[in-house]
Amino acid sequence: MAMHNLSDQLVHKLGKQIISEVIPSGAVLPKVEVMSEQYGVSRTVVREALKGLVARRLVKSVPKMGTIICEREEWQWWDPEVLSWACEGEHNNKYFQQLTEMRLAIEPTTAELAAEHATKDDIKDIATCFEKLELSAISNNEKEWASADYDFHQSIMVASHNELLINLGKLLRDALLQSRHKTMKIYNNENEREIPISKEQALLFHKNVYMAICKGDRIEARETMYNLILHVNKILKTYNTEN
Repeated sequence: MAMHNLSDQLVHKLGKQIISEVIPSGAVLPKVEVMSEQYGVSRTVVREALKGLVARRLVKSVPKMGTIICEREEWQWWDPEVLSWACEGEHNNKYFQQLTEMRLAIEPTTAELAAEHATKDDIKDIATCFEKLELSAISNNEKEWASADYDFHQSIMVASHNELLINLGKLLRDALLQSRHKTMKIYNNENEREIPISKEQALLFHKNVYMAICKGDRIEARETMYNLILHVNKILKTYNTEN
């Protein structure tokens, strides 16, 4: 197998272990020759893998100490691979909680901007996405709901006409889809636990956001989006407390 592929595989393996804290922050990695034997690859492959981890700020070289794992706040969280590893981790509840908290800080303003700047075509796109969301809610299909819900919120990002917000939504796509899968699983098992909002209520919240943007009501768009994501956040908190 090509050295490039082997180094990518080692980056992936080590990256997941670091993100999931199997290898904790502050830990010192073994020397290159030791890792070479440990993982059955050449020293060159190990060095290339370490470069990949350094680029993502997961590790750093410290004189007289070696290669150490960086603190979590130093990690390059916006890197697509880091986002993917965080989603794939066994203990990803905290990560999805933080992702939703970030949405709570950003998406109400996005909805407000959409209410101000949305064109007729933007409104049509949002309407189409909402219709797909309604159908996915009826089908109880987790994959369809996750995709439709992402598309609905991304259509609002697009309607904001803010290039940074649009790009952020695209960058976080995979993480946001996986977060929605988790939320949908909670909805589908709502008979087993008490949750702050039903799937039907969540759909109504989405409709209220859509209608506020259609009316061009910035304040209502902001408030309804805030309430929507606030309830999603409460659902995840309830789930995390129980698990």
